[in-house]
Amino acid sequence: MSNKTENNEYNLKLKETNKLLNSIFESIQDGISVLNKDLTVRFVNKTIERWHADDMPIIGEKCYEIYHNRDKPCDNCPTLRSFKSKKMESEIIEIKKQNRWIELYSYPMIDEKTNKVTGVVEFIRDITEQKKNMLELEEKKEELSAANQQLTAFNEEIIAMNEEMEDSLEKLNILNDRFLKMISLVSNLNKGSFVNEKEFLANLLLAAIKIVPEADFGKICIVRKNNKCEFINVIGHDYEIFKKIKLNKEFFLHHNEKGIYTSKDYSLDINKIPDTIKEDFINASKPIKKSIYINITLDNNEVVGRISLDIKKGSNKIFSSTSKKILKSFATLASSHFSFQRYNKLQGQFTIELIGSIIGILEMYDKYTSGHSENVAKIAANIAKEMGLSQQEISETYWAGMVHDIGKLLIPLDILNKNNVLTDREYDLIKKHPYWGYKALCKSDSLKKIAKYVLYHHERWDGKGYPERIKGDNIPLISQILAVADAWDAMTSKRSYRESLSKENALQEIKNNRGKQFSPGVTDVFLNYLYN
Repeated sequence: MSNKTENNEYNLKLKETNKLLNSIFESIQDGISVLNKDLTVRFVNKTIERWHADDMPIIGEKCYEIYHNRDKPCDNCPTLRSFKSKKMESEIIEIKKQNRWIELYSYPMIDEKTNKVTGVVEFIRDITEQKKNMLELEEKKEELSAANQQLTAFNEEIIAMNEEMEDSLEKLNILNDRFLKMISLVSNLNKGSFVNEKEFLANLLLAAIKIVPEADFGKICIVRKNNKCEFINVIGHDYEIFKKIKLNKEFFLHHNEKGIYTSKDYSLDINKIPDTIKEDFINASKPIKKSIYINITLDNNEVVGRISLDIKKGSNKIFSSTSKKILKSFATLASSHFSFQRYNKLQGQFTIELIGSIIGILEMYDKYTSGHSENVAKIAANIAKEMGLSQQEISETYWAGMVHDIGKLLIPLDILNKNNVLTDREYDLIKKHPYWGYKALCKSDSLKKIAKYVLYHHERWDGKGYPERIKGDNIPLISQILAVADAWDAMTSKRSYRESLSKENALQEIKNNRGKQFSPGVTDVFLNYLYN
């Protein structure tokens, strides 16, 4: 083969190789730049060209002028520093007038004959988006770290709040328990379980000791008319000695004042107490750390007593603000009791005297009914008690018996006290007295509840009574009781127009009219009551 032919084949292969290399260069998405030793650009692929403006020269230009807009290489340029393969990450270059992040791989071109570097090949990869994502990720990580720190702080705060809430819940449970005990105490008061002043106050102190957790001991006393204080109940101290001690009101600290006070001296001015009484008081008292006390007062600011609670000596407890409020509530409860008792006593006495006066007028008016109303009231109340009625119902039965004939005040004297047989017209007039009594009583707030019992006390079980001829259980139970009590007293009492019946005959009349005139149930209870 001739040299010419060999050269042609070599040139053809060279062209094919160049074409292949050129195809590879152009298909690579990364930028490829071939630099001379002086860092001028000898060759770039189309990726590099796309990165630059069309009118910007590339070939023959210094790479640092193209990429970094500088007039000399930067100090850390890897090509100048060492003609060895080098990877440089995160280099910022200017691409289409925008700063972009790149990864730069630098490889030296070495002349095999001279073993010298003749240029540099650079592979440039645009990592701007990855860098942005990485920077965003770093930012997110920082945000996440900050959020995690905040979350940790929140968690610590929540733990603290939970601990505080548990503590508050425990306190709430304690308060709830106190509240329930207070309700129980007031409920017992409404039920009338404390029948007198001493019993009420004694139970009040017991409840206060239970509800106020700091209290170890306690005392409650009332002020008598001579200004002497009587101890009604003492807990923890020696009650047997305290019962005998009578202290003047003036010996107490703040004896005429409202409010809650504390003292280390049992709420007393020890120096004012006479030596003999002081010795008894000291002997009867356990050592204390502190007392809390409040006066029991009426609406007119009159002090009628005092309640005090003590913490024993050596205790680490102190009275809380809640316990002070509770003690104030107990004092208010005691004050209400005193006011209620005084009002109830006055009201009850007034009612008894008023109704007694009216009945007295009736008995002077009707000469045949002297003592009759009171007798009927007592008999009817006893029947109601035997039937198991409530104390309220027994009281209503008694007062209904007292006033059951009050309507007779409107009947003319000549008819009411007539010795002969009544005419039909006169009897019809007398039969109106339950209605007239009802009309008079229902106008009174305190007596209107018993008015209906008076209205129906002459009704019969068989429906033949008056004024409305109702029968059976349509008749109020208290009216059924009054009917039996009224008939019994009328039959067993002497009248000017007839002698009284014997007890045996009267009993037989009651039995004969069982289920006719009288309620069977009431009749049976009444007969059992009489025989027992």
